[in-house]
Amino acid sequence: MTTSGLTQSWIFLLTGAVVGILAYLFIAGIARGLRRSFGAGSAAGGHMAGLLKLRHEEVKARNEQLMKEQESLLERRRGLSEMNEMLLMQKQELETQAQELAVSNEEYERMGQLTAWQQEELAERNESLERQTATAERLSKELAKRVDELNRAMAQIDRMHRDQESFLRHELRNAISPILGYSAMLRSDAALEGNAAAWLMGIHEAAESMERLLTELRDLQAIERGGKTIGQSEINLEDLIRASVRAVDPAGSSGIETRIEPLVIRGDSTLLPGVFVNLIRNAVEHVSGRPDAGVSIVTGAAGGWATVRFQNGGPPIPAARLATFFERFNSTKEGGTGLGTCYADLVVRAHGGTAEVESGPNFGTVVTVRLPLAREIAPEPAVGAKAEWAA
Repeated sequence: MTTSGLTQSWIFLLTGAVVGILAYLFIAGIARGLRRSFGAGSAAGGHMAGLLKLRHEEVKARNEQLMKEQESLLERRRGLSEMNEMLLMQKQELETQAQELAVSNEEYERMGQLTAWQQEELAERNESLERQTATAERLSKELAKRVDELNRAMAQIDRMHRDQESFLRHELRNAISPILGYSAMLRSDAALEGNAAAWLMGIHEAAESMERLLTELRDLQAIERGGKTIGQSEINLEDLIRASVRAVDPAGSSGIETRIEPLVIRGDSTLLPGVFVNLIRNAVEHVSGRPDAGVSIVTGAAGGWATVRFQNGGPPIPAARLATFFERFNSTKEGGTGLGTCYADLVVRAHGGTAEVESGPNFGTVVTVRLPLAREIAPEPAVGAKAEWAA
């Protein structure tokens, strides 16, 4: 209900109330006039008074009915007011929903625009992906072609290696074997004296050196191609070092100092002796002609690895040469081939170990080799001592 409707209802109620009150006053005035005109004892006046009283009661009843109707109208007005407030609240909610719907429509339109842009971007990406796929296929074909060429080249290199190994194994070794045999026979002749004996010794040692070099070259090639199986024997480290020292310095004139712990390493008994002989010979040759410089070999164990330090007190190796210390044909000695240190590094790495070198003016040159440790050797009890067994 609108505000104008409520105003008309109020006017109607107030008008009815005023009319009722005026009628009541008018009738009451007539009654009083009649009582004064006819007197209190007249029968006709009494009858009239009764009629007036009855009329008065009817007017009173009518007035009460009008009051009830007024209260009813007031109650309806309150109900209509509450309904109006409810309608206003619903109107506000509808307006809020309309605003939210408008915002949603705008967001939907923006999303539609974004979707169109995304579709365009997706189309561009698909085109780019197709171009990249075509490029990848072309590169894959080119790579397959290059791999095929590389495989053919590797096969050719492998054939060359086999031919080279065959040449080293047969041709050169067959040429050296007679020299070793004849020189050994001539050395057994007691009639040789003086320079002849020395020259013959030199020939024999040169032949042995050549044979050892051929063996190292053969092993290097086999390890590099993965054709060499690394043995896993237990090797007494002290025995290996002392045998290597005797091979380098049979007369014991080099004064090599050793501090060796009782250790057993795990490795190939045919390859490791060459590692130790090469590193010891390299250290001894580095201090040749320097009586104040010595060579020492120190062993130790830590974390499942045996370490061997080969140290010489000779002049330090320049940093540029130190960086290529273990490379083939990069010897630090004049006229050296560099195969010895290369062989040592390759064999040690084939065992899973490491070989490192450091050099300086205060300590000379140190080569440190780490090899797998099999076990430590318990010291033997003193003679007559009572054995103690763990519980």
